[in-house]
Amino acid sequence: MTDVFTFHIPKTERPYTRRGVLSVVNILFDLLGFLAPITIQGWLLLREMMVQGSDWDSSLPESFKGRWMDWQNFLHSLADIRVLRTYSSMSLSDAQSVDLCVFSDASVKTISAVAYVRVVARDGLREVGFVLEKLRLAPWPDLTVPRLELCAAVMAVEIAEVITKEIEMELNSVSFYTDSKVVLDYIHNQSRCFYIYVNNRVQRIKQFTKPEQWHCVPSDENPADHGSCSVPASKLLTTTWLTGPPFLHGEPSWAPEEQISFELVHPDDDKEIRPEVNTLYTNVSENNLSSNQWERFSNWKSAVKAVAHLSHIAYCFAHPVEAGEYAGWHIGKNCISVDSLEKAEREVIKSVQQKVYSEEFRCIQANRNISKQSSLIKLNPIIDSDGLLRVGGRIRRAGYEAKEKNPVIIPGDVHISTLLIRHYHERVQHQGRHFTEGAIRASGLWIVGGRRLISKVLSQCVTCRRLRGKVKEQQMSDLPAERLQVDPPFSYVGMDMFGPWEVAARRTRGSHASSKRGASFHCVVQPNNYDPIAAFGACNEMGISVPGKDSVQEFL
Repeated sequence: MTDVFTFHIPKTERPYTRRGVLSVVNILFDLLGFLAPITIQGWLLLREMMVQGSDWDSSLPESFKGRWMDWQNFLHSLADIRVLRTYSSMSLSDAQSVDLCVFSDASVKTISAVAYVRVVARDGLREVGFVLEKLRLAPWPDLTVPRLELCAAVMAVEIAEVITKEIEMELNSVSFYTDSKVVLDYIHNQSRCFYIYVNNRVQRIKQFTKPEQWHCVPSDENPADHGSCSVPASKLLTTTWLTGPPFLHGEPSWAPEEQISFELVHPDDDKEIRPEVNTLYTNVSENNLSSNQWERFSNWKSAVKAVAHLSHIAYCFAHPVEAGEYAGWHIGKNCISVDSLEKAEREVIKSVQQKVYSEEFRCIQANRNISKQSSLIKLNPIIDSDGLLRVGGRIRRAGYEAKEKNPVIIPGDVHISTLLIRHYHERVQHQGRHFTEGAIRASGLWIVGGRRLISKVLSQCVTCRRLRGKVKEQQMSDLPAERLQVDPPFSYVGMDMFGPWEVAARRTRGSHASSKRGASFHCVVQPNNYDPIAAFGACNEMGISVPGKDSVQEFL
């Protein structure tokens, strides 16, 4: 009794409906894909029948019935097929090498991938065994042939992953073969970018394989071509589907090892390739930050936060394990702390100091006196543990904080000194030069030429100019003609309301009734012969009750 796989096809009658056809197509149990080139014909026929749309139990079109009956009759010839269960008749432990060879191919209707094990004995004898096959219908809507070939290559990688994980033997090598030079160009490409569909599949292939593992095989020696194009059941044993291509059994007529690299075919006309974009980059020769870079920032907080974010990203790339969830380019809400901001401030100031006071740094580090022409000669500068240049002095033993005893020196002719003055000027709510200068000194900073620079910055402050600007006065219009003529008194009368005054209107029993009055009539001209008695008479004529002549005269 031989150790082989056989196939039993039951003779059952199924109705010519969608449900019946699907039942017959699934009647074969072929887990490894020995009969895939034959079973795929049933799936293709079922897809064509389903295009017209029908119920599960409705009769299918008669135009497909003849082809359907012929395919069913071919199934019974599969009972004569015998497939060896073992990969090789020789012992694998004594073999010189065991190699896995995976082939892929695609057509407009199907995509196929098949794997073989090649066992080479110590005496040079070779045997090839069928391992696994995967065959699928091409997706709808129709894709281009290069895309289908690329999908077949991805399927070949998936087969290789399953085999290397499940097979209980050590493989000396894993090789992949395809007859599509376009796919090989995509895999070997190192200079051009693809669109999303192709790029995702190329990256999937490169996750498990290297470009050196892929080779070009002629179409007539590619066994996966039988799966993508299908073959009749009676001719399956005469193909290389179960036995593998001839070159696996001996030396091939072509040398795949010589085809190491592949160039893109017409990259300018390929729709899958993104247009080439020229980019420029800056080669920075200095390790420190340049002082000119801070001119891009308009406020101090933005500059400090930018440096803190860059420092965080650099730390995450250098220490991905310690960075945790903030590894790489990701910036979380809590990744920038107070300590990181303070460190960023020191880095910004240090970069500016090293750029402007490079000679002073060299002199102090060499224990030499700085030049007498230096602007820091009177400040007796020192370098602290952070590498910052600070103001020296004689109060090092005082019980004050370091920033009060030795303020950090800031050059007055750089952009960050302007940013610092604006920052502290806004913190003191635009209260003037003295308050701004005090806030800067209290924060532990010494700006060289600070008073002059503070006055210059404050003179350009829009808020200060608006708050301290001169109040605008409206120009008065010309006086009316009545105010400029000489006429008798009360020729032109003006009236004003005021008060009110309590005026006795009428007497009552034991008292008197009073009412509120408050009207003032005055002459709007300045006559030469103004008489208060005449004014009293004019008031009586107008019906205005006044206490008496003396009161009117005193009021006027």
